[in-house]
Amino acid sequence: TKVPVLRGWTAVEAKFGHANWYHIINTHLEVYASSKDAQNAQARELLLAIDSKKDLPVILVGDFNSQDMKDDAYEIIIDAGYEDVWADQTDFGWTCCHNDTLKGPDSYSLRIDYIFSSAGNL
Repeated sequence: TKVPVLRGWTAVEAKFGHANWYHIINTHLEVYASSKDAQNAQARELLLAIDSKKDLPVILVGDFNSQDMKDDAYEIIIDAGYEDVWADQTDFGWTCCHNDTLKGPDSYSLRIDYIFSSAGNL
């Protein structure tokens, strides 16, 4: 039996200690579409929703399923003025993937999970 998996996003406003308030948004873009069009549409829709929350700095996290920093969804977010907070680190920050059975060694060789910020380096 196939179970539909709906992708979306969640958001919370949070304050860390005595620091500023932030909009923290988590998402998981589609991975099983036949083309990147679904991911690109989801990224654009997400940015439209976030645009109304620009009164506070935004931290955008999630599984963007962008295997290359030149993937469209990644570029759409960067072009909207967000920074990839890991981009200038010295290691690659691999986040994917577990083997199919979750037994045995994992093979992390892709970066598909990202943290973006509207506030520059956090």
